[in-house]
Amino acid sequence: MPSAAAPPATPVRRRVHVVIAVVVAVVALSGGCASAPRPAPSAPVSEIAGDVDDEVVARRTREPRRPPPSTPRWQVRLLPGVDVDVGVIAARLCFDGPPPPRVGPEHGPALRHLVGAPQAVSGDGAVVGELPLLDDGIDTAGLPPGGCVAFDVDVEAAARAIERRDLAAVVGRALLVSPDVWLWRPRPWPRGVVAGSLVVDDDAKVALPFAPLGPGRFEVRSSTFALQSYAALGAFAGRFAHARRGGVLDVVRLAAGGVDDERLRRWLDVAIDDVAAPLQRFPVARVLVLVWPGDGERPILSAFLGRGGGASAVFLVADRAVDSDHDDVDDDGGRWVLTHELGHALLPPVRRADAWFNEGLTTWHQEVLPVAAGRRERRVAAEQLAIGFRTGAGRARRDGLSLQRACAEMDRHGSYQHCYWGGAALVELLADDVGDAGVFALVKAVHALGPVDAAPSSAEDLLTMVVASPSASGPAKRAAKRLMALWRTHRDGLFPDVAAVRDGDGMQWPDAS
Repeated sequence: MPSAAAPPATPVRRRVHVVIAVVVAVVALSGGCASAPRPAPSAPVSEIAGDVDDEVVARRTREPRRPPPSTPRWQVRLLPGVDVDVGVIAARLCFDGPPPPRVGPEHGPALRHLVGAPQAVSGDGAVVGELPLLDDGIDTAGLPPGGCVAFDVDVEAAARAIERRDLAAVVGRALLVSPDVWLWRPRPWPRGVVAGSLVVDDDAKVALPFAPLGPGRFEVRSSTFALQSYAALGAFAGRFAHARRGGVLDVVRLAAGGVDDERLRRWLDVAIDDVAAPLQRFPVARVLVLVWPGDGERPILSAFLGRGGGASAVFLVADRAVDSDHDDVDDDGGRWVLTHELGHALLPPVRRADAWFNEGLTTWHQEVLPVAAGRRERRVAAEQLAIGFRTGAGRARRDGLSLQRACAEMDRHGSYQHCYWGGAALVELLADDVGDAGVFALVKAVHALGPVDAAPSSAEDLLTMVVASPSASGPAKRAAKRLMALWRTHRDGLFPDVAAVRDGDGMQWPDAS
């Protein structure tokens, strides 16, 4: 869920680019969470992953099937900007077989930041002419096999025009800029192609969620264009690799300011240990972490996790020094946000309408994972959950929506707190039945169903797969069945009937109208 849309409010806490050659919340419940699929992707996941439309057309028209897919190869050259270190990306997108009908950005308005006319380039590198520009991209149907399309994108101008944290913004002398804006792709994505490759002329000036293939070379998976993702270009204020519990965080400071590296490392250690508890290891091998200083009262302002092309997270931190040396107070300052967002990597993607499952579980996790990590009593976690449940229940009364509608229509109604805390309440009811260990067994089984950037599934499909899985444990299967039953029981009501809500205001929860 792009955080720039309509983020949920924070519950009360304790204490009342380049030349391309074609060859990774709660929201921080204050800022936004991008771990879910985009609200309205410009291309369906089925198209990106490789749909069957071409086969259907071939059968209906009795035409031969299309030739083998052409793997995209990008080459990117980074050009300086006016006020930032990288202002223009000179890209070349090549195909080792027949070209696609067109090439364009995932974020359609980025087309207006094309510099000059796109060029057709032959297999031997010679420019052979200009290519037509369509409403949704560059017409590449006339390229010869093995040909390339060369184009330049003014990413600095795009960032200043867009000014959205989930797409593009200027941060110091760097750009936070999603691949949606600059990594223009074949449209449709070639059937059967899982990944392409990207070559960058100066890899010191890029921070990408993609798996490295060598110096300046990266793998571009199709999920890059189906799920939200983050990247950065330019001169960074600092960068370090932070390894712990089987995972590596590639931490990039986009601009100077905010918490110092030593404290940031300590906070990340705490969050990594929290998130490692269910699996006894960090859930993914690598996460790109972009740190962006900004205005605000708390040390950590908000955060969001992306999955496209691999896990990536953006943490907004206060642009000021942090006075206290006592880490125990840091959860009040937002350190829990790190646990929440990194905790999304425990689950594969879930369709947006089922945020009760992935956001609800992660909201519950932010309070309970510290218990499993040994740094909090379960009693304290229950107190914190109770505060959140009462917050979500109050929002549910104002929404007047069933829990199912609150989740399915949360972008329309802004019912994020209702959906997230309602889902967390279901998980707490589940924990009452199967214990925290039973919930963690379920998490382990769901985690095994797909990578962090898999195609999104429905919550019930995931739970059903756990029940049917020969490798899932008995406790995981029991938890999956029980959670499905809890969802079916409570989805048509305003908010799950949890004791914390009844104890808080004595209200009984009727079905929503």
